[in-house]
Amino acid sequence: MSALSTYRREISRHNSASVTLLDTDTQLYTPEPSRGKRHRSTRKQRATNKRRTKAILAELLRRAGYADKAEDVRRCCSKFGVLTCGRHILRKIPTYRCRFPLCPDCAVERSRRAQARLLPRLLQTLGEYPHDRLVFITLTAPNSFATLAEVHAQFREWFRRLRRLSRWSHRIRGGVASFEIAGSEASGWHYHAHILAVRRVYYEQAELVEDWLTATSGAAFVVDIREVMDVQKGVAECLKYAFKPKDLEEWSPSMVKEFLDMKGARFSSLFGCLYGMDIEPEEAQDEADEPQEGSACPECGEALFSIVLTPEEIVGLESGVWIQNKHGTVH
Repeated sequence: MSALSTYRREISRHNSASVTLLDTDTQLYTPEPSRGKRHRSTRKQRATNKRRTKAILAELLRRAGYADKAEDVRRCCSKFGVLTCGRHILRKIPTYRCRFPLCPDCAVERSRRAQARLLPRLLQTLGEYPHDRLVFITLTAPNSFATLAEVHAQFREWFRRLRRLSRWSHRIRGGVASFEIAGSEASGWHYHAHILAVRRVYYEQAELVEDWLTATSGAAFVVDIREVMDVQKGVAECLKYAFKPKDLEEWSPSMVKEFLDMKGARFSSLFGCLYGMDIEPEEAQDEADEPQEGSACPECGEALFSIVLTPEEIVGLESGVWIQNKHGTVH
């Protein structure tokens, strides 16, 4: 039996009332419904949201004086090199990526790679410590009108202090933290952490409140801790905060400039038993044994060819539109 199956079985037996983390397209911490379906955004809605976020980001960059970066964001993932037989898509790779931290298209790819790296290590840890449990912790801080660099440094220092406390180190074996930024000109920066942690023994929420108060010298106390049943969804839920596009509707050009001034800052951190992992690789890794141009499509046997398509043309192909040739004519 796999470590994941054993973990789910043990969690179900010991805590039938646990809260399950939802998919990344739904809200955080909703109790498992007894009936009915969960709401999930459609692929079309997600694509529309990405385009809207990219338009807002490009305009903010332009107004902040970064016209070149705005153009990079606009070009990012506007065309894809597609390996297809005309009916089926075997591979699609953007012809250009801006790799800008706030770009929604690049954020999805970084999150995917980070999940692929973290999940096996986390399952291995749970297999080594079968009595441990996985928990999702949220730590918040009050809004601040300091610079983003100052807010970022202060929060990371508070989190380091928390991990040094004896109660935390006795109860938490290690984990991954992702840091989320929100805010506006009117309310200042709102900085908080979402942590997927391996818990040794039960950690009362009241105890966590006391420890967070101690670590922040009384500046913050709002926390939450929940048990996680699904490891894979828990990893996706946690990492989305480190890589997802920030809510930019309330941002100003000066706020984007503050973000750009934080060159090299990372918004994820691994600690304890997971310390030393790198979940933010710069480049995607090549996959072995991928089908190549001229080989047979595994779905229908037709010869594969390469073509450059826009996202709209890819949607058409996936909807059943046949590509007549490899020179870009879509019928």
